[in-house]
Amino acid sequence: MTGQLQPVFIVGQYKCGTSWLLQILSAHPNVVGVEEIDIVSAACYVKSGVAVLAPTAERLNRFFDKSMWCNAYTPSGWEYADVVARFQRGEPIPTRPWHRNQPRKFMHLSAEAARALYEKVVAATAPEQAMNAFLQAVSTDADKETHVVLKSAAQISRLEILRAWQPSAKKIIITRDGRDAAISAAHFEELMREFKPTRGSPPVASYWELLRTWANQADKAIAAAVRGQVYLLRYEDLTNDFVATVQPLLSWLGLAESKSLIDDIQGHSSFEALTGRARGTEAKNVMRKGAVGEWRLALSADEQERAWRMAGEQLRAFGYTRDGTLERLPELWNLDEQPYRLQRALKLEQDVAALRTRLQEFKAQIREKRARSRWTTPFQLLRHAARKLTKNFTRVLVSIIAMAVPTCSDGLCMGIWIDG
Repeated sequence: MTGQLQPVFIVGQYKCGTSWLLQILSAHPNVVGVEEIDIVSAACYVKSGVAVLAPTAERLNRFFDKSMWCNAYTPSGWEYADVVARFQRGEPIPTRPWHRNQPRKFMHLSAEAARALYEKVVAATAPEQAMNAFLQAVSTDADKETHVVLKSAAQISRLEILRAWQPSAKKIIITRDGRDAAISAAHFEELMREFKPTRGSPPVASYWELLRTWANQADKAIAAAVRGQVYLLRYEDLTNDFVATVQPLLSWLGLAESKSLIDDIQGHSSFEALTGRARGTEAKNVMRKGAVGEWRLALSADEQERAWRMAGEQLRAFGYTRDGTLERLPELWNLDEQPYRLQRALKLEQDVAALRTRLQEFKAQIREKRARSRWTTPFQLLRHAARKLTKNFTRVLVSIIAMAVPTCSDGLCMGIWIDG
């Protein structure tokens, strides 16, 4: 039954191997992998940390026409980019076979499951209803699968909403040396400008803007790992020792983890198998090069120093060094190993949470006092108006006296006394 599949979320980081990790988990026989979609942003707006259901037309576009989960890019152009209009006209939408060791897309749903998803997204009155409908749709036709994995490289900022919706679901973050990640992000954004001309050309961010974005996301990833909210792994470890990195991840997820199974997964999801190219060979593709340490050649000595000044604390927290030597991944739950900046950030977050609690208590007290003294409000307003009128009249009088007697040095003092 579809509701039995356990959701797992790959929540970040951007251009750090999230697509590769999705391919790896999709190749496991007990996993349904789903092509990239930010399910939270598809279903709702986020206002002050609170999820609010998006308008019908907007959430339909996000679940379907504007979603990489739904769209398919071919040499002849974009396909499955007009499904909402076709649903509304009652037209059939063709499906395609699904290879179970690959991430699932909209085109792989049966006609019945696709139509049911559309109708439930339209009928939703709360974000959870639309998101649950999506989980149910992508879990249809499950055979041996027990887990469904959703991936969005930007969902690291939506962790609290994901926890509120699916508190028992496991979340994964894969990180990468930010100096390499920013290079990959720059190439990817240029690729998207070329592949998506009909959807508007996104602004081109500089390398330094992208590195700063990586550092900001890294702060959130570190904080989440410190609290034990996510499983953290590194792109470089996955590249250098696939089996030793994947085995504990599968164990943590409660999935089979035999050496032969992991070898089979690696055969289906290696860079060479997915791209037909040797790792390090560049091409215009979502999986561009797969290189480790590319920043050493791409950045000048001065640029390398600038990059370390910008993101050195975050890099060090993940075990990256100034010269690129990879150290072990630190025990992020041990605050003694964290840089001072992170400790300050966590302390500030705790202080803000405590302040919010006190503010809520104060608001409750104010509401209670207003309820008790509602009958005295007119009298208080009248008294306040009388005091204000008397104060203004007195200030005018004092001003006249001060102007008439310029040597009077007590005019200002009297004004201050009146304000008091």
